[in-house]
Amino acid sequence: MDAVEFLTAAEAARKLRTTTRTVYALIDSGALRAVRLGRSLRIPVEALGALPPARFSAKSDLLEKAGTGSEHAAGSPLC
Repeated sequence: MDAVEFLTAAEAARKLRTTTRTVYALIDSGALRAVRLGRSLRIPVEALGALPPARFSAKSDLLEKAGTGSEHAAGSPLC
């Protein structure tokens, strides 16, 4: 039986080159699988590879749905 490697939200964010807030939003939306160990969430490493690329690139839409998006002025580019 193979051991499963888990990451914290901060470690997953570094691998995805995003923020922990985005990682939690992906988990809440069901796009990223995570398990709860006590009070902590852990993300299986293989779940990062299963993340759909189109879903991940729509980060700002996902954050808005989760109520954590930042407000941008109309016409301003998203960073």
